Amino acid sequence: MESASDDRHEFIDGEVYVFRMMSGGKLSHARIITNLLISLGRKLDGGKCSLFSSDMMVKTASGMFVYPDVSVVCGDPVIEQRRGMEMITNPTLLVEVMSKTSESMDRGKKWRAYQTIPTLRDYLLIRQTTPVIERFTRESNGEWSKASTVIYGLDQMVELPSIECVLALSDVYEKVSFEQDAEQEGD
Repeated sequence: MESASDDRHEFIDGEVYVFRMMSGGKLSHARIITNLLISLGRKLDGGKCSLFSSDMMVKTASGMFVYPDVSVVCGDPVIEQRRGMEMITNPTLLVEVMSKTSESMDRGKKWRAYQTIPTLRDYLLIRQTTPVIERFTRESNGEWSKASTVIYGLDQMVELPSIECVLALSDVYEKVSFEQDAEQEGD
């Protein structure tokens, strides 16, 4: 179904969610993802990690199939094929840029499923309407930290030791207009 469709589908907890390819998104969402891909791409260039956009599906150990906004795999990507579709099964970092409508899914069902991926070390949730990134980290003992680290402000940095880089929030949010997005959020 997925390979023959114009829509993207995520399979989460036994339910299929349809994401219309042509519906479009907010300018801030697109800019943040583009900025992430550029910034991470520069930092990871020539290293052991590979960067993937939301075009690459990820399969969790719990059997969920999703399209994170950004994925990073360190080492060789492990790919599972199913009916002509390729899915990464060993991400090191996953990123979701949250919208008003996606936040509960990104914090809920997706986050619970992402925790089942043994190779995952960091999960970032990025807000669109204010410069805030929330980082969830797997500790060296394999357990996830009890609390997330929340980074506020354009002058701050997010440390990502799992992929050996640091992201500046000013780079992630370059050209994002918070006033315009705050007005649209009320619509």
